[in-house]
Amino acid sequence: MVRSCERVAQHQIASGRFFIIENPPSSRIWYSTPFQRLQQNSGVTWDTLHMCSFGMRDPDGYFYFKATSLLHDMRPDVLAPVFRQCKGTSSTHQHQYLIGSAPGHGSRAKLAQLYPYRFCQTLRLSGQLSWQNFPGAFRIVGGRPFGVPYSSGATGPCCHSG
Repeated sequence: MVRSCERVAQHQIASGRFFIIENPPSSRIWYSTPFQRLQQNSGVTWDTLHMCSFGMRDPDGYFYFKATSLLHDMRPDVLAPVFRQCKGTSSTHQHQYLIGSAPGHGSRAKLAQLYPYRFCQTLRLSGQLSWQNFPGAFRIVGGRPFGVPYSSGATGPCCHSG
């Protein structure tokens, strides 16, 4: 799987297109040989965001911190709006650990697998900016351009509007 991701990303780079790879910051994938090679390419960089800053919440209303790293080859200013950091807990911003289950909703870890709608919107808008500035650098995969609403109201199979 790691080598496949590297091959796709290297193909995107060689074709003058972009890629984004997502994983937790603590993932061992970042230290694998294929990803170390990938990071040696000019323009390839990464940063970390916190999903709570996009409104990711437990059904009880507590925020899911969920740190997420993105490795990409887009201009840093294009993706800058995506890399929001948590400003810390307060009386109105409390974190819920991603362990156990949310009564009546299931596993918290499973619930946190869906990207918050605001994250998807921010990523989509960043992608649109790149699409406008670099025509031909993106390819539609699966027959549906990123950002076109699905019947559920989400912007893609990975996002929810809750």
